Amino acid sequence: MKKWSLALLVILFVCGVATAETKWVPFHYFNNSGGLNDGFSDTSIADNEASDLQNAIFSVGGDIKKRQGFSRINPNSIISGAVTGISFYKQSDGDRFLVGVFDNQILAKMDYSAGSPDGIFDMLSQFPNDITQNDLADFAVGEDILIIEDGIGTTPPRTYNGSTVGFMSGAPNATMVAYHKLHAFAAGDSENPSRLYASNLGAINTWTAADTIDVETNDGSIIRDIEPGLDALYIWKDKSIWRLSGTDKDNFILERMVEGIGTLSRRSVASIENKFLFV
Repeated sequence: MKKWSLALLVILFVCGVATAETKWVPFHYFNNSGGLNDGFSDTSIADNEASDLQNAIFSVGGDIKKRQGFSRINPNSIISGAVTGISFYKQSDGDRFLVGVFDNQILAKMDYSAGSPDGIFDMLSQFPNDITQNDLADFAVGEDILIIEDGIGTTPPRTYNGSTVGFMSGAPNATMVAYHKLHAFAAGDSENPSRLYASNLGAINTWTAADTIDVETNDGSIIRDIEPGLDALYIWKDKSIWRLSGTDKDNFILERMVEGIGTLSRRSVASIENKFLFV
C-alpha cells in the first residue's frame, strides 16, 4: 500500500510541474531598421531583421506599417499605345499635370482635379516621327516650362507651358534634356553623340549653334546621360564621368571626374540625398 501511495505522489508532483502556468516576460524592441533578410535561417538573422515580410514597410523610426495599396485611376484604355515616358509637371502657381509620350506618336496630358489626377489623358500634339518602345522620352522643367524630348536622336525637344505645345528656336536634335544654372541642356544628337548643347542664359527657348561643348569626341563612346547635381552638370559616357561647372558659356569648365566607369543607359542614373546612383 505504501508503494502505491508513493507512486501516486510522484505522479501528482510531475503533473503539477507540467501543468504549471508559464510566466511570460515582456520584451520591447523598436529597432527594426534591418529590413528583410530571407537569405539566412530564422536563428541566424540579426535582431533588427525579419525572415519574412508580407505587405509591410518600415518607417524612418523603425516601426512597422502596412504597405499602402494602389488604385487604378481609370479602368478603361485611355490612349492606345505604350507609354515611353511620363512626367509630373507642377507650375509655380500650383497647377499640376501628368504629361506622357506614347509610342503612337502622341503627346498627351492629364489634369488634376481636387488634388488627384482626373484619369483622362487629353491629346496635346502628335510627333512627326515614329516612336518605338525603345525611344525613351526625357523631361526637364525650367522657367516654369516643361521641356519634352521624345527620345529620337533626329528630333529637337518641344515645350509645354500648361496650355500650348511649342518649339525651341534653334534647338538641336537630342535624346536627353536637363535644366541647370538657368540653361537648358541637350545631348544625344545622332550625328554628334558626344556633343553637349546649351541654350542661351535665362532663355531656354533660344539656342545658338556655337554654344556647344564636345566631350572627348571619337573615343569610342557617346554621351549616355546628363544630370544636374552638387552645383554642377554631370555627364555620363560609356566609360567615363564628366563635370561641367560654371554659370555660363564664358566660364564653363569641363573636367573628367572618373575614368573607366560610366553607364550605358540614362535611365540607370538617379540622384538621391546628394549622391548619384547608377548602373
